[in-house]
Amino acid sequence: MRKDSGKIVMVLSLILGLLFMMETCLWSGLRGRMTELEERCRIEKQQLQEASAYVRSHPDPEKPLQEIRNQLKLFNQLLPAQPETAAFAAYLEQAAIAGGVRLVSLRPATTTVKQGLQATPVELVLQGKYFSSLTFLRKLEETTRQINVSSFDVKNREDTLEMHLTVLIYSLHSEYK
Repeated sequence: MRKDSGKIVMVLSLILGLLFMMETCLWSGLRGRMTELEERCRIEKQQLQEASAYVRSHPDPEKPLQEIRNQLKLFNQLLPAQPETAAFAAYLEQAAIAGGVRLVSLRPATTTVKQGLQATPVELVLQGKYFSSLTFLRKLEETTRQINVSSFDVKNREDTLEMHLTVLIYSLHSEYK
């Protein structure tokens, strides 16, 4: 009976050892999963706090959307989808009249594409008095279009200035529309 009881004790010890090892493996796997879930919960709580802070600071959800719409409208004015050379020419004519200068010639040149932008050169020749010419240039700066004066030459003809300008008007290239 003692031999059998020794075998029984050994078998029970082996079973208990196996159960202990299985439990340890299960708990270590569960501990890893628990740690992972706790980290995920911490991140989600942080995101919730950030979202709550944003909502508290922006109680009117329509206001940020309106700001984005206004910025998009301004962007579309600065860089329209088409060169709209005729509209820009009309603006230049109005600026010349308002400035008191004479628009002698206005000639668009070939459009070039660079880094997603179309640049259309517009060559201008204007005549007027000094202060009238300055008024026209101020009007040119006030345009809602994105422009760049790429060349500027002034000649004095008796008591009248003759200005030769090349203005680049920008628009988005078709691949970015």
